Amino acid sequence: MQKKRPRAERYVKICNELAQHSTLSLTAIGLSVYIQSLPDGTDVSIRALKRHFPEGGTRIAAALRELEAAGYLARTRVRLPSGHIVTQTVSYNVPLDQWEQQPPQQAQEQDREQVPPPVLALVPVPAEEPDPEPDPDPDPAPCPSPEPAPAAAPAAGGEAVPLSTPPAEAPPQQASAPEPRQAPAPVGPLPERHRESADLLARLRLRDPRLTLSERDVARLAPALTGWLELGLNRAAVSATLAGGLPDGPIQSAAGLLAYRLRELRPPRLPQRPAGGVRPPDMVIHPFQTCDDCERVFRAPAPGHCNSCSATRAANAA
Repeated sequence: MQKKRPRAERYVKICNELAQHSTLSLTAIGLSVYIQSLPDGTDVSIRALKRHFPEGGTRIAAALRELEAAGYLARTRVRLPSGHIVTQTVSYNVPLDQWEQQPPQQAQEQDREQVPPPVLALVPVPAEEPDPEPDPDPDPAPCPSPEPAPAAAPAAGGEAVPLSTPPAEAPPQQASAPEPRQAPAPVGPLPERHRESADLLARLRLRDPRLTLSERDVARLAPALTGWLELGLNRAAVSATLAGGLPDGPIQSAAGLLAYRLRELRPPRLPQRPAGGVRPPDMVIHPFQTCDDCERVFRAPAPGHCNSCSATRAANAA
């Protein structure tokens, strides 16, 4: 039996899919509910969560990784103008795969695309001729009658040929109305080899809303990105290169910025293995990790603590 009192303010709506999740731990579900109840822009770093909950940093970090694996949380690395790299956390009330299938702005964009812009036709209106002003001093004398036209001279064959012909008046030219503007043609389907690139470009807005592209921009930039993917790069590395280190404030042209990065930051093709030789092993580059204590970004093969926190823990244990 449940007893509930209706609330008109200070409440948060949580879907049953999250509240009754079968694989998430109780700590992860409660942490997601707490983050959803906070206003946008609140600090949800591990350090801030440790001050609010009695759980330690290791347990909170494990719960955040559970939410990130289930699609309810996304953490990206953002480079500040000072050069420091910080973690940007985005919490979702539905799994990320469902969010990508029908994002909130997609319905509005479809409505705008289906309704064509109004077409205005400019039709010239002929100006009215002013009435002639009356003569203040009319002439009482009658107007002389026009002289008769000269008679036609007989031709050799007996037919009359007019000596002079009055000039014919040219018909008035009518101004043609400008042609109405036509709606832009819809973007056709992309070739099969460019569809993965188009999907990656469309998903960049999930990392940063300022990178929202139109269908035409995606179709125009997809061939350049296909050249990147043909070099053997994975999707995560390409997304981090295109959407990382963005400037602060609004972006005037997301398509222009991505076109510049696709052109200037294109990585070279790896040299082929020499015939009959042994290729030296490549340098191992570990992925970015977030420290469980100070939330500093560092490279390591597995999650844990950075060098400073590890040294501090070792000193305290000694």
